[in-house]
Amino acid sequence: MNKSCGIEFIGNPQKLCFSGQKVRARAIVLVDKPTIVRQLLIKVRGSAGVYWNDLEKEGHMDEILYIDEQIPLLNPDNGYKYIALNPGRSTFDFTFTIPLGCPTSFESKRGRVRYLVKLVFVTNFINSQKCVGFTVIKPLNLNNHGVNLALPFCDDKEKKMWLGLSNNKIVINAKVPKTGFVPGEGIPIEVFIHNKSSSDIWELSIKLVLRAIHRTRSHKSTHKEKISLAKIKYTKAQIGKKSCFKEMLMIPPTPPSYEDVCYIFDVSYSVDVTAIFSGLHSELVLKVPVVIGSIPLGVTELRKADAFSFENYNMEVPEIAEAPFMDKSKFTESIEEYLLDMKFIPVFPKFNMKVKT
Repeated sequence: MNKSCGIEFIGNPQKLCFSGQKVRARAIVLVDKPTIVRQLLIKVRGSAGVYWNDLEKEGHMDEILYIDEQIPLLNPDNGYKYIALNPGRSTFDFTFTIPLGCPTSFESKRGRVRYLVKLVFVTNFINSQKCVGFTVIKPLNLNNHGVNLALPFCDDKEKKMWLGLSNNKIVINAKVPKTGFVPGEGIPIEVFIHNKSSSDIWELSIKLVLRAIHRTRSHKSTHKEKISLAKIKYTKAQIGKKSCFKEMLMIPPTPPSYEDVCYIFDVSYSVDVTAIFSGLHSELVLKVPVVIGSIPLGVTELRKADAFSFENYNMEVPEIAEAPFMDKSKFTESIEEYLLDMKFIPVFPKFNMKVKT
């Protein structure tokens, strides 16, 4: 018997969902001859997991389960626990709700927040299954943040050379016009350098950095993972004793900032300005904190709705695209039952920042 099965999200081919949303999906079964089906079951699972080894090669791991739901699709009306499928295509619609507290999807080498739907298909002769991933976003409206993200931010950092024994120092100053952004938007940054020392700056880099902090509840251990999302670099020949650089860092599709949403997982962002010096001097790093959200600054809600949707706001609906850096993830599912049938990369919005009139 030839058969195949699959799962599709109704009206949602990119499988992008939001916390608190009721999801409509469909199980599809294809058989080439009459088939007795003894079990047809949907399993929905969502969890956050972390794993790393410390310097002593001791393993640290933890997991928090957010969704663990089973949905039987067989409803026989003949009193028996099976149904007969005719040759061809059969479909079974089902729904499930994503809890409000679910954190945003994430994939990296040391941690992941992953959501899966699995179809279990059992006949008299064959057991089959299909497991697919989908993206969940816990939306962050930059206009409702506790801090005014529309205000400019400026900071500086200095370094005295020769272990602080020299009075001559290097000062780096950086400023941004605001600290709230969305994917697809550019971060304009100005960097000023005043080098009063005799040492040269061999390299200057300006990077948009994602920091993922992983924790375990049992030993209260932490691990920090740093991912560079955008980078501009200058060499010694481009850097004088007094220099000013104006740049734009483009934000790729990436999850919104979130802290205190998942105990074992945090995601934050900053623009890091790093100066590397000649000789044995340590580098100088200035970090400008930024918040990346799901709704841009200055955008208002057009209508109230029970479920989140980009169409509820006075802006163009963003493009949906895969997070490019998550393609390098090597974190494998710890439970063999939920191994994915194909590579899955979470998707996120990418805005063009045009406001509707």
